[in-house]
Amino acid sequence: MRTARWSRLVIVAAFPLLLAGCLRAVQLERDGQQIAWACPDAQFHRDVSLSLGPMSLGVLRWAAGLAGDDDEDVRQAREYLGNIHRIQIVVYEVKGLEGSIRDLFPRRLQETLDDGDWQLLVKSNEPDEQAWIHYREDDKGIVREMNIAALDQRELVLVRLSGNLNRLFEQALADERPLTAMARKAGH
Repeated sequence: MRTARWSRLVIVAAFPLLLAGCLRAVQLERDGQQIAWACPDAQFHRDVSLSLGPMSLGVLRWAAGLAGDDDEDVRQAREYLGNIHRIQIVVYEVKGLEGSIRDLFPRRLQETLDDGDWQLLVKSNEPDEQAWIHYREDDKGIVREMNIAALDQRELVLVRLSGNLNRLFEQALADERPLTAMARKAGH
């Protein structure tokens, strides 16, 4: 009983710290507006704008630590969060986007990324949906930022991650190996 009260007190005390990093992702909102301006007949309504910084991500890592190491998913989430310093997400609901967006999206997206040395990692260029993933390295060759943008007839999603993303990729590949081995055993 006493432990439950202590846990509730800690959660209530940590809540303002969590909110301290939950500001709007203003730069990504600007990027989304530039894309929206290129589509004068479409309507873009912002659904989500969220920026989780070091303090709020630290609270999330701490909360995941309370769960202990018994749960593999929680342990894995804590490790991933340990390499991310900031997560920014903006989601727009899109209405009235007619026709192909094949030419429009790459041009506007590139304009939003012209402020740095972004490299293209993945591009999906379908007639009714597009997704682009760019990354930026520091002078030591460490991927420090990743920009993910996806647009279809209903939604524009922009995500930017900051941190030591090389470690994040290494973890993702290491976590994938057991799954791949299990799939091979199962004959998939």
